[in-house]
Amino acid sequence: MNPPEIIGIIYNSRVPEAKAMTSALFERLNLENRVWVRSTSDIDPDASEARNTDLI
Repeated sequence: MNPPEIIGIIYNSRVPEAKAMTSALFERLNLENRVWVRSTSDIDPDASEARNTDLI
């Protein structure tokens, strides 16, 4: 199995710690060009970004 090309991270904006945890995970993965981050209130499932994502 090949590793995912594009990874999406979605966090709950109602949880105060969620954004900080998501930012830490984003930095830890060190995959800047392969990861996108959105809050649950900002995600659009019809957007090409979501459709072209291998792992959310």
